[in-house]
Amino acid sequence: MKSLTKTVASAIRFWVASCVLTLSAQTARIEKPAAKLPTEDVPSVATSGSLEDRKIDYEDMLEVTVVGEKELSNTLQVSGTGEITPPYLTPVKAKGKTPNELKLELEKLWSVDVLVNPHVIVTVKNYRKRTVSIVGQVNKESILELPPEQKMDIVSALAQAGGIKPTGNKSKIDLTRRGGKTIRYKLDDLVKTKVYLEPDDVVNVQESAF
Repeated sequence: MKSLTKTVASAIRFWVASCVLTLSAQTARIEKPAAKLPTEDVPSVATSGSLEDRKIDYEDMLEVTVVGEKELSNTLQVSGTGEITPPYLTPVKAKGKTPNELKLELEKLWSVDVLVNPHVIVTVKNYRKRTVSIVGQVNKESILELPPEQKMDIVSALAQAGGIKPTGNKSKIDLTRRGGKTIRYKLDDLVKTKVYLEPDDVVNVQESAF
């Protein structure tokens, strides 16, 4: 009888131990934190602005739509002074603004005496070609079109013009902006610090004095 009791007790202890081990294993699986995926520093990629963010310029053709007001909706070209003249308004400065910025201004102006809560949509039908001229002591005098969504610096423009001639003075690279202002640069400085071109810029490489 004692032997049977010992056998039963041993079996119970074995069963209890097995249950404890099973429960511990299950708890471990539940509580074990999920493995973390390796993380890496992802470099940010510089992207150019969209066409919606591009600034309006001289001679751009704009489509100005006033929702529900056909007589106020019109196609307008930006003048040489950078302005447009919408119906019932004095000339409005458009150059240098994005279409959304111009839209907000037109809504504000029209809401003063003309309309109640106007909703305006401004889109650019045609951007004028934006060009720069590279002249003087370069291998190929050129008129270059500026990319629509990228910037071009003077060094890149000179490269597209075939580079500077041996007769060119690398310390006398003149940049003339619209309006007549001229700034002189050295090639070494332009390589170190980029100077970006704007529409109608003229880059003139002067001749070396022998």
